[in-house]
Amino acid sequence: MRHCLLANSKRYTVITTDHNPMDRSDSGRQPFLNNPLFALIVEHAPACIALLRGPDFIYEIVNPAYAAIRPGVPMLGLTLAEVFPEPSVIVLPHLRAVLETGIPFRAEDQPFTIVRDRQPVTAYFTFSFTRVTDGDSPQTHSILVLAIETTARKIAEEQRELALSELQQQRRLFETALSNSPDANYVITRKGRLIYANRTRLDRWHRTLDEVIGKDFFELGYPHDLATTVHRQIDELVRTGLPVHGETPLSIASGGVRSFEYIFVPVFDESGEVEAVAGSTRDITERRRAEAEELQHRERLLGSARLESLGVMAGGIAHDFNNLLTGILGNSSLLADGYPDPDRHMSKQIVLAAERAADLTRQMLAFSGKGRFVIDVFDLNTLVQENLTLLRASLARCVTVEIALRPEGCPVEADRGQIQQVIMNLLINASEAVGDRPGNVVIRTLLTRHDESCFSPQTQTNIPAGSYAVLVVQDNGCGMTPETAKRIFDPFFTTKFTGRGLGLAAVLGIVKGHRGDIQVVSDPGKGTTFRVLLPAASPPSVISSGSALLKTRQTSGQLILIVDDEEFVRKAASAALEMQGFRVLHARNGEEALASLRSESAISLVILDLTMPVMTGEQAIPLIQSIRPGVPIILSSGFGEIEITRRFAASGIADVLEKPYNITTILSKVTRILT
Repeated sequence: MRHCLLANSKRYTVITTDHNPMDRSDSGRQPFLNNPLFALIVEHAPACIALLRGPDFIYEIVNPAYAAIRPGVPMLGLTLAEVFPEPSVIVLPHLRAVLETGIPFRAEDQPFTIVRDRQPVTAYFTFSFTRVTDGDSPQTHSILVLAIETTARKIAEEQRELALSELQQQRRLFETALSNSPDANYVITRKGRLIYANRTRLDRWHRTLDEVIGKDFFELGYPHDLATTVHRQIDELVRTGLPVHGETPLSIASGGVRSFEYIFVPVFDESGEVEAVAGSTRDITERRRAEAEELQHRERLLGSARLESLGVMAGGIAHDFNNLLTGILGNSSLLADGYPDPDRHMSKQIVLAAERAADLTRQMLAFSGKGRFVIDVFDLNTLVQENLTLLRASLARCVTVEIALRPEGCPVEADRGQIQQVIMNLLINASEAVGDRPGNVVIRTLLTRHDESCFSPQTQTNIPAGSYAVLVVQDNGCGMTPETAKRIFDPFFTTKFTGRGLGLAAVLGIVKGHRGDIQVVSDPGKGTTFRVLLPAASPPSVISSGSALLKTRQTSGQLILIVDDEEFVRKAASAALEMQGFRVLHARNGEEALASLRSESAISLVILDLTMPVMTGEQAIPLIQSIRPGVPIILSSGFGEIEITRRFAASGIADVLEKPYNITTILSKVTRILT
């Protein structure tokens, strides 16, 4: 019997034959098509199997898998073109070629539109065409179609290719990002073999990737100490799985030393073991430099604010102290001039003590930058030479003083007395630095020029460009550490057992008040050098040193208005003026002064305190001038003449009376103005 499996609405017809299916003696016959076992395999095979009878390619056999491609379509007896109109256009030429030549044809992953769940979908098939011959009709050929759906594999491959493409894209982006990163990035095995390095890392090594791949990371030009440290850190990372980081200076090929920070992070495998180590090194030289500059800038601001606050405090204390000293000096000088010898001697002692206290207030004002400066043009060399004996007496006997002055002279524009105090304080400081052992102190002068302005870390101000006279005081004493050198101008800092006044703080204030600079260089055990820069001047002209004699005339009865908020200052000034025949009116502030001027037209002179409650002297000056134009005003203040003159140069004041003052000073100024 011949077996023929037909697929038609799930009903199959089997035709039997007596032909032995295993008989292969007839080469033209295909006994396997008539094998019942084969029919069962075909029926249940997941592959799509069909037999197309040529030359029209009519469906003669269709298994269930093939029939499922077109559910509900009766394929048997229909041609391929009728069942698959569109695909047949492509397939038919291949079927004819197989039918004519007998050469099998195979095509992989061909797309076909099939129906699934009543919806058309695109599926992929790998199919083959093989020619078979009917045993009963050797001239009749058919095509055995075998189609295996590869949709799942095709989709999986496409997804894999897409994932691979995305992975390659990510790798390209990753490589591009790392190659253009300013940081040196690299990957090494847990044993230290290099497996990746980006362009920055390779540029620093001056090598190509092929030259370093597989090399020992720790032998690629690192100093031995650094390589040992990093090796230990990576061993710790492999053991613990925790990142490590550090910072180190490193000499570079182009010269110099730069700062680098580095970090190593573990790369884990699927089992959680450290498989490799990823590292990154960053050049932080500029960042560290910027941080250092920012820290210096902050320290400058803090130092400037601290000095300013201390200066304000010192100036305020000196101002109030000067008021007290004015009363003490005024009254004690009256006693010294008007009483018998025993009392006069005691009064002179009081005057001497008050004048020493006044020296202290001058130092406080010098520190605050508001000292009493009498600006003059003189030769710094002459000042040193004239005071050499006095200066030498201030030093220890074991100290040798060497003088090296500029031969052409060293003209400055400064306050002679204040600069003398600077020299004295610097020499005393140098002598104490030498101590009890024999040592040398050198005093030098020279001229220099700044072509552009620069910032002074000591005065916390910008030093303008120009010519400067330089006073150098150098010793070979104990020297200072950098920490000590930073604090030597602090009025509350001392390295001595007992304090010695404002000292270098006053020096700083005087130099700052002169718009100069001071520089310090010191090494422990090697000594210290101070360089004081003062504005240079043209060579001073010869000025007569004799003081002009005051002209005198009868001043008896002239009325003077004393305006001061301190009663003892008013009384002391009044006593001195009244002793010379002047009449005196008192006012405690600017408002009372204005009232006195309105009510008393005979006032010839106003002695006006600068700092008062209710209405200050500065506020009262224009009002006084509007009420009594032309009346002379002597402005009294604890601040120096230069400071007052600078502030009130355009106000029309007649003179400045600096506190503390004695009767000689006040009488000379009043007499000069009213004469």
